[in-house]
Amino acid sequence: MNRSIVSDRSRTDKFFGSFVKRIPSYISPDFITLVSVVPALVFVFLLWISKEQTFPLNALIFFLAFWSLLFASFLDGLDGALARKRKEEGKRTEEQSKFGDILDHSLDRYCDLIIFFGIYIGEYCSFKLFSFTSIAVLLVSYFGALTKSVYGSRDYGGIMGRLIRLLVIAIAVIISLLVVIIFRMDSLKDFNLGGSTILGWAMIIILGGSLITVLQRHYNAYKISKALQ
Repeated sequence: MNRSIVSDRSRTDKFFGSFVKRIPSYISPDFITLVSVVPALVFVFLLWISKEQTFPLNALIFFLAFWSLLFASFLDGLDGALARKRKEEGKRTEEQSKFGDILDHSLDRYCDLIIFFGIYIGEYCSFKLFSFTSIAVLLVSYFGALTKSVYGSRDYGGIMGRLIRLLVIAIAVIISLLVVIIFRMDSLKDFNLGGSTILGWAMIIILGGSLITVLQRHYNAYKISKALQ
């Protein structure tokens, strides 16, 4: 199977292995997938209230926002690792796996949009940037799913996958936290770099990276088509 099309998850499964072993049998991967929405909603709430808070409370909010993103990333990897482990052990049917795959990818997109919305309602980016970034990310997911429907294998390739998107936002939150602490700032909206906030630049990076990823997945599909001719 082409590694450019289906990511090699052996490393992530090895990392999550010790956590997977401790999860009781009555907790399903789908339940973890559903729970992963919670930290995304927490992130939105934190950024929404951050615009009304001053130092040092806003620093605490950004600290909590960072950990909510970290927890969302952890759950995003854990549900997949648990699903694959249960399937290997014969504790998860093929139909359960198919439904879990649909649930996982659909909720991932909801969480992406929820997180982007949090950045928008926190007034760290414009509605236009929020809209364009959301569309670009949805296109990345669409072309991954389209490759699976046509060629049987989902395309996870490209420079801007979901974990990278979360990493970019997490780094922006950490930088924002450091700026607030170092300069004892009451409002990050006043800290502009080239006309955009730190989180706004994170959205711009995700937008640009997502558009490049769409082109990369187009090219991957072209290579598969040529190989099958």
